[in-house]
Amino acid sequence: MQFDPTPLPVPAPDEKPGQSDAQLLQQLEAELDARPASQSPAVVVAFALSCVACVGVFGMMLKRAHPPAPPVASALAAAPIPTSAPAPAWVSWTFNFEDGQNLARASGKKMVVAFYADWCPSCRWMGSSVYSRPEVQGEAASFEMVKVNSDARPDLAKRYNIRVLPSFVWMNAESDEIGRHDGFLPAPEVAQWLRNNR
Repeated sequence: MQFDPTPLPVPAPDEKPGQSDAQLLQQLEAELDARPASQSPAVVVAFALSCVACVGVFGMMLKRAHPPAPPVASALAAAPIPTSAPAPAWVSWTFNFEDGQNLARASGKKMVVAFYADWCPSCRWMGSSVYSRPEVQGEAASFEMVKVNSDARPDLAKRYNIRVLPSFVWMNAESDEIGRHDGFLPAPEVAQWLRNNR
């Protein structure tokens, strides 16, 4: 059954001289009852209320998905924008396990192998917020830092029994595991872990 949004004119009752108000009301009710059910006033009102409710719910969902940006303080808005900002420093990574081994052998440093995956949110968080911290960069300089995508290198993930991402395996240049940590670590704990495993 389709809803027809065009309003139907209410037919004027055929007034007959001497007809009472009760009779006129009865005649109007009979004519309204003759309408199809989809055009009854109750159906129209219910449809209109459901449309309003849907718009309200959709609006609330949009507000939750995209909260308004916080207002910028006037002092910050008036602050001059620097013309050049220092680029963030990052841990120097080797993305090939075998190259990392060769670098560790040549330098005499131990390796830290960080196992990650592109789909891992904690791995991405560490990449953007942990490895850029000065305390992590300072400690990482004592190691050959190697990143291994566990999806691209399932052989290494199996060899080092990687079950959780991110996972950090501390090893010597011969790839013998000396220590490990499985799971996310905030920057101060990463720096402390590196310091303790020099």
